[in-house]
Amino acid sequence: MRFFQPCFLFLFVPVFLFAQEWTRFHGANGTGSSDTKGIPVKWTSGDYTWSVNLPGQGHSSPVLWGEKIFITCADHEEAVQYFLCIDGRTGRTIWKKMYQEKNYRIHKFNSYASSTPTVDAKHVIFSWTTKESDHLLCLDHSGNELWRRDFGPFDTAHGNGNSPMIYKDLVIYPHDHFGKSSVHAVGIDNGKDFWVLSRDSAKPSHSTPCVYKTSRGVEQLIFTSDSHGIYAVNPRDGRVQWESGPKTFDKRCVLSPVLVGGKILGTCGSGGGGNYIVAVIPPKSGIGKPTIAYEVRKAAPYVPTSVVHDGLVFHVDDKGIASCMDPANGKAIWMERLDANFFSSPIVVDGKVYAVSRTGEVLVFEASRQFKLLARNQLGEKSFSTPAVANGNLYLRTFSKLICIKGQG
Repeated sequence: MRFFQPCFLFLFVPVFLFAQEWTRFHGANGTGSSDTKGIPVKWTSGDYTWSVNLPGQGHSSPVLWGEKIFITCADHEEAVQYFLCIDGRTGRTIWKKMYQEKNYRIHKFNSYASSTPTVDAKHVIFSWTTKESDHLLCLDHSGNELWRRDFGPFDTAHGNGNSPMIYKDLVIYPHDHFGKSSVHAVGIDNGKDFWVLSRDSAKPSHSTPCVYKTSRGVEQLIFTSDSHGIYAVNPRDGRVQWESGPKTFDKRCVLSPVLVGGKILGTCGSGGGGNYIVAVIPPKSGIGKPTIAYEVRKAAPYVPTSVVHDGLVFHVDDKGIASCMDPANGKAIWMERLDANFFSSPIVVDGKVYAVSRTGEVLVFEASRQFKLLARNQLGEKSFSTPAVANGNLYLRTFSKLICIKGQG
């Protein structure tokens, strides 16, 4: 591990101060949850506020600050990355930046634009990879480049999927792959390393970290990986506070960690199955050895990150089984087949789960102890992207379009 002296001051902003924004993958702190009222349950294309064509394709999710949407796309034939700022009210493109890259082999279900950006009041952070490079790019809200980093070769069988997060004045980015792995905390104003945590290499992890607050009110960054299990890092100096260890998982971690009821859930899996959930109880002091509470091996998701509502966990697995789980013991309260397949992560809006299938069907069901399917809505094109909710609107991304549905509140 290498440590760098701070070159700026932390701004001690509460984690959820900007919860009304949708600033990163799966929303505020990765919870995928919004209290927004009036988002429709049923709709047709005639109900869209606007729908716009995007240059190229991609699976990343939109993020928002104020009325500005930031999203990524890629032209796979020309190996071009596009980063866009779109007016959330009208769908008009405010600016578009293009970066030339190199073609490389990825999984047939992946995209060159699968990493979701992250945004704060002044900056928007994009990430993209090739076999030879792993880029982190910072632009301001006007599209001016502030800094760029390349963390070196990115060796995976499937391509990229790592999404950065912002913690106060730091950008947190896991450079996790088959090669020399690390977690970087870089200054958001200058892109310089604040700390670097060396990590063992194993099956690459694509989960996005989140912030956990201990019983003593101390904040920790939570990561999941095949090489270290579920682990916590001090965000100020990059020191590992606790970890469940390399025997926790035996496959890659794609699903992001889920916080619920004093436990942290992590999941590993593969396209061939064998997925399972591990629930750990962090050490009371915030430092030490966590306790593994239980494992769940039935209908565990591999790609879609789960959501929590009213103390219950809702999973939608890749093969279309939705379930409601009691986080106290990991037991299923109900399980239902949705007759669809999923890569998109479900979100909860005003007590309802919105789940986007791979074919572009948005299924809506109640986030409750009894399963009740409310609607099935067609987007007309495939979608692997997780929705966003902000400004009273629902934003949905298909392979080539961005759609806005206005709430009725």
